[in-house]
Amino acid sequence: MRLAAIGLGLGLTLGLAVSADALVLCAPKKGVGALKVRDACKKKETTVDPASVGLVGPQGVPGPKGDQGEEGVAGPPGASGPLAAYQIVESTQTVFVDNSGTPSGLSDVITLACPPDKHVGGGGVRISDTDKGAQRDIRVAMSRPASDGSGWEAQLFNASVSFGLNADLQMRAICAATDTPIVPPL
Repeated sequence: MRLAAIGLGLGLTLGLAVSADALVLCAPKKGVGALKVRDACKKKETTVDPASVGLVGPQGVPGPKGDQGEEGVAGPPGASGPLAAYQIVESTQTVFVDNSGTPSGLSDVITLACPPDKHVGGGGVRISDTDKGAQRDIRVAMSRPASDGSGWEAQLFNASVSFGLNADLQMRAICAATDTPIVPPL
């Protein structure tokens, strides 16, 4: 019996080695029977994986590299960057700043709004003129994006303890069309 099993294994190995692409290993669908090497299994037989009975040879040599495939279809254009449609918004206004001898010495917070479909990406302020020639007494106390990203905010401080002053405040905001604010809230 042992010789028959060795002979069968050797026969299967030699038979499969001759033409591994064309031959299959077949066993009866019902009951017990001998394994057979055939071109194709018969109706009452089922294909057996050679590895399931321990008949696995060494890995073969890799085949040649295939031809390069055709170029694919171009994808759709990407989304615009955050500053694709930017707009510079400017304003100059006269702002009254109370003297610092009062409780605050600060002006009201002035906001330069972006158009409704845009968010602020940057900005700045400049004091261009004051009455009474006291420009040196007015300082920028705050210059920042609005917390909701809708524009630029500024507030002035009057260092003079004697009198309130009017100052010309120039503001500039860079506004861009985006789904979300560019500048994170403070």
